[in-house]
Amino acid sequence: MVLKEIFEGIIVFFSASSSLISFTVLLLIFIRVRPLASDKAIVLTCNTYITLLGSSFMTLLITIYGIHGDLHPSISMDDYYCQLRSYINYVFICSFYYSCSLQATFRLFRVVFPKQKVLQSNYAFIIA
Repeated sequence: MVLKEIFEGIIVFFSASSSLISFTVLLLIFIRVRPLASDKAIVLTCNTYITLLGSSFMTLLITIYGIHGDLHPSISMDDYYCQLRSYINYVFICSFYYSCSLQATFRLFRVVFPKQKVLQSNYAFIIA
């Protein structure tokens, strides 16, 4: 029982830290860089940090509700909102991986195929 509480505390700490770091980096990007829609690299970076922020916040929320359910066993935690929170967390995690693959594709096209402008167009990234 104590080990579970320790692990839940660690999860809360790292989820909160990840949310705070992601929010800080996004804020610094918006203040210092001022991303434009034409700058694909910055937009992809912002997309990655937004999905990371959402995923870490949802993980924090799910863990807090789990701790609340452990402290109050009479309250039923098996409801629609619990499933919805988990689904939203999975959506953020999948979008994070998709965002990373889009960044990798962008870098591949920019570094390996710099002369082929078709691969660096907006249309290529809409398809991807």
